[in-house]
Amino acid sequence: LYWDLEKFYDRLDLKRILRLGRRMKYPLRPLVLVVQAHSANARIRTKGSFGPVTVRQKPVRAGCSQANNLARMSLHDILEQIHADHGPPKQFPIRLWSFVDDLTQRFEGPSYRAVPTMLMAARQLADELVAIGQKISVKSVAVSNHMWCSRALSESLRAYGVPVSYGRCTKDLGVDCTAGLRRTTGTLKARMAKGRKRAKVNKWLAGLRRRSARLFNTNTYSVMMY
Repeated sequence: LYWDLEKFYDRLDLKRILRLGRRMKYPLRPLVLVVQAHSANARIRTKGSFGPVTVRQKPVRAGCSQANNLARMSLHDILEQIHADHGPPKQFPIRLWSFVDDLTQRFEGPSYRAVPTMLMAARQLADELVAIGQKISVKSVAVSNHMWCSRALSESLRAYGVPVSYGRCTKDLGVDCTAGLRRTTGTLKARMAKGRKRAKVNKWLAGLRRRSARLFNTNTYSVMMY
């Protein structure tokens, strides 16, 4: 089950993060400084000129080196509780992986145990996320090596009020994922096709101006790889 959270950083609670940071013994001085920086008003500065004071509208501003640490702290206690309730040493444990706001809930075991086990943990996780102000996106997808499992899980969660679709494949962190059922390269092929088109344009530009050859590294290569 691949969870997607809508506008995750815009929904973070700095007061809650401050409490969690102190509980987890996060270094106090940088924690206080970063919370003050994100909770204060700001000015835009460019070329020696300053704009008017803007009132803070988002809990975490973009570009902060500590933003990911704040995000991880906001989810730490929730994921820890899910693992304690449904993870090892149970016979068929639930495992959760987190790459900041990208969550993956995984179950390995007999198909008849998949839906009730995953559903119990998914409901608990959804309730906890909503309780801290997060919103579960409609892009969340259930994928299984048995289509009836993913369909049943999706329908049960939708009946519970959680917008989860189902399918044979989804994209997670830029890579096609199929729950181990098959290998698919749809996303990779699309990137390669897009990169080939840009390479033709860059080749034509390089013939007009030699400096344009740099676009192969700065433009074409990045498009094909990610």
